[in-house]
Amino acid sequence: MRKAVRRYHLRFMQIRHLKFRNKLLLSFLVVFIPLILMSNGFVYVQVKKILESNIEKELQQSSDTLADLIRTSAGITIKTRLQAIAEKNFEIAEYYYSKHRSGLLTRQEAIKIIEEIFLNQSIGISGYIYCLNSKGDIIIHPNDRVKGTNVSEFDFVKEQMRVKDGYLEYDWKNPGEMKKRPKALFMVYYKPLDWIISVSSYRNEFSYLVDINEFRDSVLAYQSGDSGYAFVIDEAGNALIHPSFEGTNLLTKPREFSTVIHRILARKEGKFTYYWRNPPESKAREKIIIFRHLPEYRWIIGATSYVEEVFAPLTAFTTLLAVDIFVFILAFAGLTYLISKSVTRPLEQFTHALGQGGKGDYTVRMAHTEKDELGLLARHFNRFMDRLEGYHDQLNREMQKTVETQAALVENELKLRGLFNQSFQFTCILSPYGILEEVNKSALEFAGCTEADVLYQPYWETPWWQHDQACQQQIKEAVQQALEGRLVRLETTHITGNGAIRDIDMSVKPILNNAKQVEFIVTEGRDITELKQGQEERRRLAVQLEKSQKMEAIGTLAGGIAHDFNNILSSIFGYSQLAEMTLSTPEKAKKHLSQIVKGAQRASGLIQQILTFSRQTEYKKQSLKLHLVVKEALKLLRSSIPTTIEIVTRVNTSDMINADPTQMHQVIMNLCTNAYHAMIETGGTMTVSLDTVDEVPEAVAKLADKHVSGPCLRLMVKDTGHGMERHVLEKAFDPYFTTKEVGRGTGFGLALVHAIVDEHNGMIHVESEPGQGACFYIYLPVVQERLSQQKERPHPRDIKGGSETIMVVDDEPDIREFTSELLQSLGYTVHCYADGEKALAAFTLDPEGFDLVITDMTMPHMTGAALAENILKQRKDTPVILCTGYSENISKPEAKAIGIRKYFQKPFQNEELLMVIREILDR
Repeated sequence: MRKAVRRYHLRFMQIRHLKFRNKLLLSFLVVFIPLILMSNGFVYVQVKKILESNIEKELQQSSDTLADLIRTSAGITIKTRLQAIAEKNFEIAEYYYSKHRSGLLTRQEAIKIIEEIFLNQSIGISGYIYCLNSKGDIIIHPNDRVKGTNVSEFDFVKEQMRVKDGYLEYDWKNPGEMKKRPKALFMVYYKPLDWIISVSSYRNEFSYLVDINEFRDSVLAYQSGDSGYAFVIDEAGNALIHPSFEGTNLLTKPREFSTVIHRILARKEGKFTYYWRNPPESKAREKIIIFRHLPEYRWIIGATSYVEEVFAPLTAFTTLLAVDIFVFILAFAGLTYLISKSVTRPLEQFTHALGQGGKGDYTVRMAHTEKDELGLLARHFNRFMDRLEGYHDQLNREMQKTVETQAALVENELKLRGLFNQSFQFTCILSPYGILEEVNKSALEFAGCTEADVLYQPYWETPWWQHDQACQQQIKEAVQQALEGRLVRLETTHITGNGAIRDIDMSVKPILNNAKQVEFIVTEGRDITELKQGQEERRRLAVQLEKSQKMEAIGTLAGGIAHDFNNILSSIFGYSQLAEMTLSTPEKAKKHLSQIVKGAQRASGLIQQILTFSRQTEYKKQSLKLHLVVKEALKLLRSSIPTTIEIVTRVNTSDMINADPTQMHQVIMNLCTNAYHAMIETGGTMTVSLDTVDEVPEAVAKLADKHVSGPCLRLMVKDTGHGMERHVLEKAFDPYFTTKEVGRGTGFGLALVHAIVDEHNGMIHVESEPGQGACFYIYLPVVQERLSQQKERPHPRDIKGGSETIMVVDDEPDIREFTSELLQSLGYTVHCYADGEKALAAFTLDPEGFDLVITDMTMPHMTGAALAENILKQRKDTPVILCTGYSENISKPEAKAIGIRKYFQKPFQNEELLMVIREILDR
């Protein structure tokens, strides 16, 4: 015993005296080699177990994957079929409901037809179509006991009420059934009727639609090991998909094979192992098979593989493991030898330095100066510590800057957010796709909504535009233009939270990034309702002002107008008496009657001039020959101005301007009336001239503080009256300023002239000295456009009569009698009525009894326009001719919009009326 202890003691002492590298190597061999062998042996066992289990997992996963593939294919087929049926029935509902909207069907008739069509369709074997509204009430259902009930308590109905459109799967158990069965539906929402149209069926009723070819390649592509494969059979043993026996019944195969198939069909789902020998092989090998049952299709999906093929990698792994152990031992032994020889002592120094550095002392350095690897390591370590110390200082500085920058960013964010939310404008930020991402408080408060109501929606579908689809389309188009990089300005309307409609001035501006691409879109809007109302009020006041000026001018002209009318009437009376006296001499009587017609035409022309001057219309600029307006106005003035005032006219140009004829008539009348008043007591000369100048004199342009380039028409109105002093001249164009006596003027005449000239981009200048009269100059830009040529009058032709029945409606007995006699003389049947109500009653009794209607505009009880509208409602193709002496209530375009065929201004020629009647009836 003592000898043995002594022997072991001697061996231990020998080990103690070994060098460090030998101790390290010996320790490694004693400690690590057994551990390496044990660990590798453990790895070998675990790998074998993993390989054994992997074959089952692989086969199981393959079966599951193939089952999911088949179910997915079937699900897509079912969804597509149900979707097609739902969309077709949506079109049916839209078609018959549109007939209701067109007036062809009542609402109840349209709904009844839709319901009959829906209920007469079969979906699969037992599927059907039903409709419910947004509250969960059943509107249409094949079961009358269910129809009209509320089914909102069911989970799938709640989902329908929430989404309204799309595909939905759920489980359902009918009364008397043992368990729930999977169902599917596809629904579409028809908004006009608030119907959720649902097409429902049990999913297994669509199994015949599944196409095996859609997943055959995927099944055959499966391979486990060298010879493993997947297959699909039905419950009768027919091979639907098989790499070798597809299309055959496997139960008819040899006993060894059919036995396996019998076990699969008996169990339907599970796994087992069996032995199989292929024809060229000498002995059977073990195989494993895993299979799953798809009851909805009555199919069984399986995957099989040889067990030994799974362990083929194990032999290679064993060899590799042995080589790895041997190489590892040699490498580790050599490494241990080198480390023990040269690294041990410097490592302690290096470890100490690292420890100091790890504690935060970045000034620590290594003093190892040898040129070996440790010396190089020491130098690298020292440089690393130098950089680390510099990075540490720089990092501290950057952290301080980051803290300061973050504080500044937070402050700027608060400022910008405050400006954004406190702006009085309605500001929004949109994504490049038009989705609303930011909105300020002003816009939200205006619409009475919250951010949750509007964010992340298309901008044109937000509450501001829900009142008008045209506005939605307008905004959508503006956003599209902004996406193209264009700034868009538009005027639209918003609806407020309380339902009021407000006018909004909007801008839609794209914000571009460095690549010139739209990063986001900013929209800004402001409420201009009060501004537009103010503009409308100013326009209304201007119209009233002009009307008062026209009335003032007409009052001034009243005496001359009465004088002209008396002369015309005297002529008509005289020639009428002469015609009576010469009835026995037809030639003389015809001449006298011709003079009567000329007198009536002169009276008609005078009336038209007065109406043109006094008409209240919306002004419309057009290419205008001003010299014609000058002649027309002076013709009207001549009869109203005393003979003590001479009118001298010098028209030297026929150039055109872009102006409103009525406003130009007003300007000339006001200036000439002003000149007439200046000479009313003493008489004198009023000179009116019109010529073209190359440019406006510089002195005139400077006084007007305005620039008009190019040639201009210069209208001059000059009088030899009392003139104006300097202080009067300075206020000549001020509203309400007048030097006339009370009752002789309002003081708006020259102010209105100035406003009209300024609106036409012109200039007005006046020169006057006390006792020397006054001279007004108006400069208006010349345009090069030509007046649109008037259509040539139709070639005269013989007046033809007819046998049609014509209704004549006029409150003047003389006109009714004259028109009736005129039409009857040409063969027409005429029915006359004194007012619109009687005429409408007669037409209602026999709408087809009248071929044409001639009606006056202004009549008691019912106007001619109202009569025409009511007649056209009963019979749209009835020709109506509207005649009017003067009416501010309807214009020629408005009459045409109603459906009136012809608009006549009284008086008119008989021949013209008869030709128009024949033209209308012959169409």
